[in-house]
This record gives sequence, structure tokens and C-alpha cells, in this order.
Amino acid sequence: MREHLYSFYEQKKYDKDEMLKILEEKNFDKYEYTYGLEYRSPTTNHVPITKEQAIGYLKEGGFIDVELIDGNTIHINEVSANDMW
Repeated sequence: MREHLYSFYEQKKYDKDEMLKILEEKNFDKYEYTYGLEYRSPTTNHVPITKEQAIGYLKEGGFIDVELIDGNTIHINEVSANDMW
């Protein structure tokens, strides 16, 4: 089950500051990163990352979405401006 927590594009459950606070305060079992749109099968897809890397991606800005998968995995999905066309 996927729960969208934060999105650069539209209002989700949390804003960026709230999402950063959650990532900093809570410990999840796994953290994953995808660069690109998942339906396009990007080469960087659900790659394991550390909690610190997850926080860094969100802090750096860009086009970021954050999902909670199965209640214990944080998935950071970053897309480029080219993906948005």
C-alpha cells in the first residue's frame, strides 16, 4: 500500500517543512530513491539510500515526491524538468 505524503506538484498530507521534520525524527525500516517517472522504468529505481540521503534530497529541493510504502519504507521520487513535459 502506498500513501503519498509530500509532493512538489500538488497538496498532499504534509508540506515540505512538516515532511522534513518527520524524516528527521522518525526511523523507518527502509529508504529508497528513484530518479525519473516510474512508469518509464528509470535506471535509478527504488535504490536503497540512507536516512541522511533521504533528508538531503528533500532539502535540496527540486521536483520531489515522498511516499510511504507498506507503512515502513520511505520512497523519495525525484523527477527532472524534462520529465514534466
